[in-house]
Amino acid sequence: MNLVGHKIYLRFLKDTDAGPLAEMHRKNREFWQRYTPDRPEEFYTEEYQFHRKKFALFK
Repeated sequence: MNLVGHKIYLRFLKDTDAGPLAEMHRKNREFWQRYTPDRPEEFYTEEYQFHRKKFALFK
């Protein structure tokens, strides 16, 4: 499913998004630490994001 708007594009995550997602979290880590609970170091890895996405599908 994709949702497309004037300035936004949303879609479900794919397995191949794990690397870019982990990189995004690493780049924005300092900013988001003020607003989110403490995250384990492995949260910022591609493997963790891959398994996090897989687990979310079964909730």
